[in-house]
Amino acid sequence: MPKKTNNQKNHAQRLGAFGESLVKSILLVNADFVTETCFGHPSDLFVEFGNNSLFRVQVKTRSAIKGAWTFPFENHRKQSDTHRDYHNDILAFVFMPNKRVLFKPNATFQKYYKFNEKVIVDNMELDSLRETLAALSNVPEIQEL
Repeated sequence: MPKKTNNQKNHAQRLGAFGESLVKSILLVNADFVTETCFGHPSDLFVEFGNNSLFRVQVKTRSAIKGAWTFPFENHRKQSDTHRDYHNDILAFVFMPNKRVLFKPNATFQKYYKFNEKVIVDNMELDSLRETLAALSNVPEIQEL
């Protein structure tokens, strides 16, 4: 496998930092608290929506290739004990160069997500955030006999 050049690494880091900033700005408008995690943490952001509902957010930023976006989850995360056993609650997919965000609950063990241009619709950020939070809050209640 070919190694990345310094320019490619710099571009990837800038792209990731931009994606995290974009997601953070969207969440700041709609949440009570949003904060970044430290470098190397398995989550990118922590977000809180009142009533002590704290969620861990993983941001994935990709550019379109032939009209499609593929968001893989890197293998190195599986090798680290910290990353392997850590669970993020919310996935935030950033579509470049469109600068659009799609939120999804992290409820599966998919190794990658693939989207085409049809996913980019009006109000997708807020609609997908609402759907994600609704899915995460659907915790069954225990009914005693």
